[in-house]
Amino acid sequence: MIPLTKPSIGINEINSVSNTLKSGWITQGPKVQEFEKNFINYTGAKYAAAVSSCTTGLQLSLISLGVQPGDLVITVSHSYIATANSIRHAMAEPVFVDVDKSNYNLDLESLKNFILNECVVKDGVIHYKKHKDLIENSPTLKHLKKLNGRISAIIVPHQIGIPANVKGIKQFLNNYEIAIIEDAACAIGSIYDHKKYIGNPVGDTVCFSFHPRKVITTGDGGMVTSNNKKVIENIKSLRNHGMNIDPYKRKSSNKYYFDVHIDNGYNYRLTDIQAAMGVEQLARIDEIVDERRQLGDIYKTELSTIKGLSTFENEKGNLTNWQSFPINILTRQNSKQLVRYLFDRGVFSKRGVMNSHEEPPYIEQSWNLKNSEYLLNKTVLLPMYNGLTKRILNLFAKSQ
Repeated sequence: MIPLTKPSIGINEINSVSNTLKSGWITQGPKVQEFEKNFINYTGAKYAAAVSSCTTGLQLSLISLGVQPGDLVITVSHSYIATANSIRHAMAEPVFVDVDKSNYNLDLESLKNFILNECVVKDGVIHYKKHKDLIENSPTLKHLKKLNGRISAIIVPHQIGIPANVKGIKQFLNNYEIAIIEDAACAIGSIYDHKKYIGNPVGDTVCFSFHPRKVITTGDGGMVTSNNKKVIENIKSLRNHGMNIDPYKRKSSNKYYFDVHIDNGYNYRLTDIQAAMGVEQLARIDEIVDERRQLGDIYKTELSTIKGLSTFENEKGNLTNWQSFPINILTRQNSKQLVRYLFDRGVFSKRGVMNSHEEPPYIEQSWNLKNSEYLLNKTVLLPMYNGLTKRILNLFAKSQ
């Protein structure tokens, strides 16, 4: 069976983790600092904070950017449920807009229609007219007494590594008081605007995932980048129980520091064990992404002869990292049928990106998201990982 994905882990990662284990400092420490510094150098962002996952990075971004309990946050349903869940973890509630069928990302026209037709604006602040309809089916909102439908942030995913139109979204939202967070869980190594790596924020923060399905991995974990020093300082405090000083900085200092917990923080730290792996993975990022792009080209060439299927085309100036390779079904068949067909022939694939509004925690709310539902029903993600190329070539050769 050809798996959907497999992490690319080399001897350098193994040795780095081993050395960290031997060092005696295995929680958040010098390797986390090194990983953050290298990530800044790679993305071009001014600041970075390593966290336990992209989900926690999104939550801490929302809190640090001023999202209050009972606020609403715009995002897409067509994303892994962690995007929507992170909003509820911040004691806010997601409101969903539709995606563009051509690129799986938030559709700017849908966003414009939502704000102009379903919201009112007071002094630059967006308020959702139907916010009371969300209360009954929201575990977050139903316990709060004062609700005004204030929309205080938007989370824009770069879905499956494909760059979203964050620039256009920001231009549209310039006259509103709203924080912009990029969910780049899948997008390390993707390029937008010709030569810019995703990670130097177009908005306020960018959040990455290092889950094993992603292009680089630390086993699990995440990173938040920003050009706002105060936001990153707040995230660094919140990730460590609200402590006012980094434990390793305190240990390394000649001066004794009495720590103070200045906020109700969380245990959202990345360990040095994970960061040791991340440092070596990031050092190989260009090699890893280049191989995935070569595999993407092979897929596109071989699949171009199959009627009833289409593949994704990069938009001008953008390059996906091919975190996943999506194909769209143009016939009456659906994604479930194709996934079963491939499974029976030794290829593990996956239905396209899930829809949060069709899952139990959100299904009671009524959302009209036709493109999102169409894509889940008509998109399949094919195997994509480093080292797959020869197996794919052999598979296509046998099918001719």
